[in-house]
Amino acid sequence: MLNYTISVEHILYGFLLLPFIYFLIKYPEITFALFLSAGFYKADPRLSFLPEFLDLTATFGFFSLLDVILKIMAKKARFIIPPKEMLIPYLIIVLLGITSLFYTLAPVYGTDKLLRFLTITSLSLFLPLFLFQEEFYLKRFFGALIMLSILMMLDIISGGLNPDEIAFRTAFGSNYLGVGRNAGTALLIALFYFSLIVQNRITKVLFLCLIPFMMFGLFISGGRGPLVSLVGSIFIVIVYLVFKYFNKMAVKVTKINKTDFKILGMIVGLIIITIGLLVIYSDYFVTVYYRMRLLEEGGGNSALERARRFRVAIETMLTFPHFLTGLGIGGFSVYYAGIDDWRGAYPHNIFLELGSELGILGLIAIVLFIYWSFSAVLSFLKESKAIQSNRVYLGITLFALLVFMVINSSVSGDINDNRFLFTWMGLIFTQKEFADAKY
Repeated sequence: MLNYTISVEHILYGFLLLPFIYFLIKYPEITFALFLSAGFYKADPRLSFLPEFLDLTATFGFFSLLDVILKIMAKKARFIIPPKEMLIPYLIIVLLGITSLFYTLAPVYGTDKLLRFLTITSLSLFLPLFLFQEEFYLKRFFGALIMLSILMMLDIISGGLNPDEIAFRTAFGSNYLGVGRNAGTALLIALFYFSLIVQNRITKVLFLCLIPFMMFGLFISGGRGPLVSLVGSIFIVIVYLVFKYFNKMAVKVTKINKTDFKILGMIVGLIIITIGLLVIYSDYFVTVYYRMRLLEEGGGNSALERARRFRVAIETMLTFPHFLTGLGIGGFSVYYAGIDDWRGAYPHNIFLELGSELGILGLIAIVLFIYWSFSAVLSFLKESKAIQSNRVYLGITLFALLVFMVINSSVSGDINDNRFLFTWMGLIFTQKEFADAKY
C-alpha cells in the first residue's frame, strides 16, 4: 500500500518537473550553461531534496544533447562536420586514451577519466557548433553564465563577510576556485562583450556596474589561480592591441579605430576599478593578500605540492619508454600518489597531464588544439572589419576567455575539470565557421 504523503510528493514533483523540462528544451543555451557549470552548485546541501540517482551534470548534458538533435531536426541549426583543426587533436587524445587502457597504471581511475572525457568534455567541445550558429543564442548563454556568477556572489554575501578574516569563500557547495573561475569568466564577458555591444544606456550602465561586483568576487574567493589567469588574459589582450597598432604603423596607418579605443578604455576602467576596490575593501581581501605573499616564501603548501607534481610529471615525460607511451590515462595518479579511484591525483597542468599519461603524442595533440584555436580566433579578428564592431568585441571576448582558461588549466584541475577550455575552443571554431553570419 502506497504512503499517501509520498504519493502527494510525487505528484508535486511531477507538476514542477514538466515545466522545468519544457524550459530546458525551450532554452538550450541556458541548459548548456547549467551543464557546464553544474560542478559549481550540484553539491549545494539545499539541493538534497533531489533523488540521489539524479546527477545534475548528466541530466543537463542529456538535455543539451537532446536540444541539439531537436534543433537539427527542426532545421533551426545546420549540421556540420567539425573542422579538422578540432577533429585531429581530439581524435588523437581519444585514441591514445583508449589504447592506453591496456597498460595504464590506473585502470579504475583511467576508465572513469576517459568516460568523462568522451561524454562531459566532448559535449562541452562539440555542442557549441550547433547551439551558437546565431548570435542571439550566444548572448543568452553568456547572460546565463553572468547570472550564475551573480547568484554565487549573493550566496557568499548572504552568509556574512567578516573583514580581516583569512578564509576561502565558497558558494552553493562549490570550492573557492570555482567561485573565482566563474567570477573571472563572467567579468571578461561583461567587460569585453556586453558593456560594448549593448546600445541601451540603462542596460550598459547595468553591465558596467557588474564589473566591480565580479572583481570583488574574484578577490574575495581567495584563489590565486583565477586571479593570475585574469591578469594574464588582460595583459595578452593589451599585447595584441599594441602589436596591431605597430602593424598599422608599418603600413603608415597610425589612427586607432573606434573599436580598439573602446576596448582599451574598458581595460583602463577595469584597472581604475581594481585600484579602488583594493583601497576601499582591502580588509576583505586579506586571504588573497596572504596567499600572494606566500609566493615570496615558496608559495605555501599548495604551490609546493603543485611544483612537486610538475617535477615528477616532467621527469616521467623525459624517461623512456614513458616519453613515447606515457603512464596510461590516469596513470600519473598511481605513479605519484598510489591512488586508483575516481578521486585520482593529477599534475594540475593540462600539458604535463597529457604528456605524462599519453606520451609525446598526447602533448602534441593538446598543443596543436590550443594553437589552432588561437590561430582561428586571431583570424576571426583579422577578418572582422571596423564597421562590424560587434564581431570584434566577440572575437576579443573569446580570445580573452581562451587565454584565461589556458592559464588556469596550467595551474589547476585536470582535463575534465577544465572543460570550459574546450567550450571556448569549440565556440571559437563555431564563430570561424559562421563568420559570414550577421552580427
